[in-house]
Amino acid sequence: MRIRKRILLLKKNGRQYKSSLFKVYVLPSDDYKIGFLAGNKIGNASQRNYTKRLIREFWRKKFKKGNFLFIPFQTVNRSERSRLIEELEGIAERIKCEGY
Repeated sequence: MRIRKRILLLKKNGRQYKSSLFKVYVLPSDDYKIGFLAGNKIGNASQRNYTKRLIREFWRKKFKKGNFLFIPFQTVNRSERSRLIEELEGIAERIKCEGY
């Protein structure tokens, strides 16, 4: 998702879920879109891209529909892969419990 309009729509109308590593905005939809807002404070480019790849792969297996926007916190760089997956599973369960 690169379009500013879509990002603003997600932040305004979407449901927000927080963990210790990131925020996720969710908006039900028939299509599947995933976006990231990660500034330069989140490590260097290779660290940001690695984190995005992990999140994309995990999320693709869990959800087939919906619009998702991830906003990582600075602590995401210092966390291990297992902790990141654990946080993603926790948020995915909360989202599925609410029927998305």
